[in-house]
Amino acid sequence: MLRLTIVEPSAQAGEATLAAYADVYIWRDIVGRPCAYGHTVGGLHWIHWPRLASYCFDGSGTEVIAVPTTSSREDAVVDTFHRMVLPLALQIRGREALHASAVMIGDGVVGFCATSGIGKSTLAYALDCFSACPQWSDDVLVFEVTSESIRAIPLPFSPRLAPEAAAAFRGTGSDRPATRPAQNRSETPADIVALCLLARRASRRGEAPGQIVHLSPKRAFPAVLAHAHCFSLLDAERKKRMIDHYLELVDRVPVFEISFEPGLEHLPSLALRVAEAFARGR
Repeated sequence: MLRLTIVEPSAQAGEATLAAYADVYIWRDIVGRPCAYGHTVGGLHWIHWPRLASYCFDGSGTEVIAVPTTSSREDAVVDTFHRMVLPLALQIRGREALHASAVMIGDGVVGFCATSGIGKSTLAYALDCFSACPQWSDDVLVFEVTSESIRAIPLPFSPRLAPEAAAAFRGTGSDRPATRPAQNRSETPADIVALCLLARRASRRGEAPGQIVHLSPKRAFPAVLAHAHCFSLLDAERKKRMIDHYLELVDRVPVFEISFEPGLEHLPSLALRVAEAFARGR
């Protein structure tokens, strides 16, 4: 696993002069604003988070160097490394990084993909709290394709719940904190046994909570690929390998759509429905 080394702060850390590089890749937030910049020069890959830090790594070493700004908090630099930089560094090295939360159900990993704000992290947290399904990841699911299986890679993570969701869990008597130091209760890879695309919709009268529909690989591929994280799409060879890996993913791992009624009050019953469905092998 790659380790993080934090060096002396710099007033210019996190800034990228876009005109200086021909291959700058821009990451955007949920409303489309640039939030980070990446580029490669001299075999070194850089990710710049303005006003936070610049991270640097190569394609084969064991270390990521972080140069924080003079005003950065170390915990924020470490958290961003775990959430974003580490998955992208592993993606450069041949794994794939999927925007998804995940839990262990039985002996396999079940991932939940959705755009930010739909509730993938909240559902994963609820499955841990209410259905004894240990949370595997909070926001990014890193996986590798092998000839035998498609395996999820355990990475450190810290659950991140919206304030209203955290408040709702405090009212259930759950003793799990809404935040905790980065960790993963598993130390070894585990097979991905299902992926789920989350969608909110009003329930019809008499429906069970959480409607689960199996998707064909043809329908699943573009929907899952839309949640892929990558360092850059400018490398044509790496882009082709990524697409091939996602084609294998939807061909070898069943993909489902879970539609559910919005509202935190529905979480316990939704978590129970999902846990029971995938414990049976769906």
